[in-house]
Amino acid sequence: MATRLLLDAWDILGEVARSTGKITYSKLAERLTKLGHRVIARNMGQRVLDPLFDTVTNPNDYPVISALVVRKDRGYPGDGWWGSGEPVDLKEWKDELEWCWAFNWPKVPPGIS
Repeated sequence: MATRLLLDAWDILGEVARSTGKITYSKLAERLTKLGHRVIARNMGQRVLDPLFDTVTNPNDYPVISALVVRKDRGYPGDGWWGSGEPVDLKEWKDELEWCWAFNWPKVPPGIS
């Protein structure tokens, strides 16, 4: 696991959550690239979002932080957002997104050091 990558992604996503915003996969990849990481939007789930879910949000009963990351053509996550490959349940996603916005995200994510 690339610790610095996940910490930088956490910082960006925390900022997005605190501003009650969303960020596209490509914009997240661009911001991480500017910080020196080699990521592309297409592998964002595998390299960043899945590891954050597995090590931080799921074990700590936090909101699914990847709800903040959306496709620029649709404004909501891509199919497979829950890992199933199924179309996104928009009500479920919106509920998770609102929880992300309301949640008090710690500056340092537990489980990543």
